[in-house]
Amino acid sequence: MISNFPKVLVICESPFSLDNGFGVTLSNLFLGWPSDCLGLFYFSKAYKASHRKVAVQSHAHVPASPSRRHALPMLLGIRPEWRGCYSHAWLHTKLKGFKPDLVYSFICSESSMYFGGWIANRLSIPHVIHVGDDGLTMASCTTKYIQESSHCIAISDEMAIEYLRRYGR
Repeated sequence: MISNFPKVLVICESPFSLDNGFGVTLSNLFLGWPSDCLGLFYFSKAYKASHRKVAVQSHAHVPASPSRRHALPMLLGIRPEWRGCYSHAWLHTKLKGFKPDLVYSFICSESSMYFGGWIANRLSIPHVIHVGDDGLTMASCTTKYIQESSHCIAISDEMAIEYLRRYGR
């Protein structure tokens, strides 16, 4: 059977199971989405067991500590990030053969957006940015990722107007 659902890798602050705005939005947005078409890398340390099945799921410690002792774990693929550099080995290991069609970054921090953008670029797939809470700056890297994304989603019309003013999107 051919699925009409794209394979989506979700990059988010929280897993589906958290009862905050991120977890609730993810649960509602992907309600009915086939589990084999959904992957999740989340950043929150607060993990509550979820009944939601997904093809791949992993806690991604981003941003990691900037101390030098975390460089080797990043290079070996044990940690996903160190000082803004990302681990190809970590990504390959965590995807476990899951080949997403797009990366959906549901974010409240630039580090999450950068990580999602890096994955999308690395896999040569579209990147969709959904800003849940505005903590974005005018940093050139932030502007670049927003302008290069396939789609941008804001939490309200007012924020969409603000992003258009700030980033031209």
